[in-house]
Amino acid sequence: MNLKNRLMDTVNRQIRRYIRFEICAVDKVYWHETKDDKDFNVCDVVMRDRRALSDPDFHYVRERLNSLQGMVGHCFGWPWNPRKGDLVKVLFYQNRKGLILGTVASRAEHPVCRPDPYTQRIKLCQWQKPYQDERKDFPRQPYPEGKKPVCLNWQHGEPLGEPGPGRDVWMVFDYCHQGDDDPSCENCKNIDYCQRQANHWWKFYSEQTLSEEALPLRGEYHAPCGSCLRFESSDDGTNGITSKEYTKGRGFVRLMNATSEDEKKGHIDFHPDGTIEIQSTTSDDSENDTGTRVRVCAPDDPSGIVFEAQDLDTGSSLRIHQNGKITLQGVNLEITASEKILLDAPLVEYA
Repeated sequence: MNLKNRLMDTVNRQIRRYIRFEICAVDKVYWHETKDDKDFNVCDVVMRDRRALSDPDFHYVRERLNSLQGMVGHCFGWPWNPRKGDLVKVLFYQNRKGLILGTVASRAEHPVCRPDPYTQRIKLCQWQKPYQDERKDFPRQPYPEGKKPVCLNWQHGEPLGEPGPGRDVWMVFDYCHQGDDDPSCENCKNIDYCQRQANHWWKFYSEQTLSEEALPLRGEYHAPCGSCLRFESSDDGTNGITSKEYTKGRGFVRLMNATSEDEKKGHIDFHPDGTIEIQSTTSDDSENDTGTRVRVCAPDDPSGIVFEAQDLDTGSSLRIHQNGKITLQGVNLEITASEKILLDAPLVEYA
């Protein structure tokens, strides 16, 4: 080895002593909890690349390392810190000082699955403490799986290099039952994966949705009890998709309450033509003929009715027609008054 190479080796060794990258495990987190404390989301880390497995003085622990933050401001921003046991990439400088650059996926913590490399998925679960031995290492791997997840998804779709099907967005609140049963989420390939039963979500279907059971451009809020608020912006059969849920197509809005997915109660429907319908029962059958129904009809309704109230079980009804006519129908029709009944018309007929 010549003099030039020996000099370069010496320089490189000196640089590595003062500036180097290492993968470390987080031992302790100090978060900023009160305005007077100085714990600005710093961490103690355990160096994994070390000569001795055990050291009673823990010289391989580096204390209170700062970490890169998403956004920083005076009493505002987006505070972030890794969790105990996380593997982090650390830039060491001046021999002992360090800066945590971010977390690193490992055999201890497998990433959540995605259907393609460009789908964005944020899955949040409550942290569960991993086992740590007396040397401050974390030998039991993988760590506990995330349970009861809250999730935000934006689905890219098949990477084609040009605009194509995809772009669905959905948010699942406490909690996604499918993601709890299968923490890997390997089967969460489209917006239909998070089902209706017991789940709490907002779903926004794109113009080229990947859903096989909902119309494009639908927006829907669904509560765990089965109640929902649904907005339609496409007609049934658009893009070859037929809606699994009852719909009248573009402009249709439904507000429905339920105690479970199999115990649907009343609903309010806004139909595309402007008709508003209130009914005390709901079924999956479009010809739901039970309960009580009130309709405020569109001006051009072909039935010639502008208002209708019906007891669907007995057939009793009150109707106001477009020509001003009012009709009452019932099995037994009873009219009572405390003082008098006034009939004021040019002609009064009796059946």
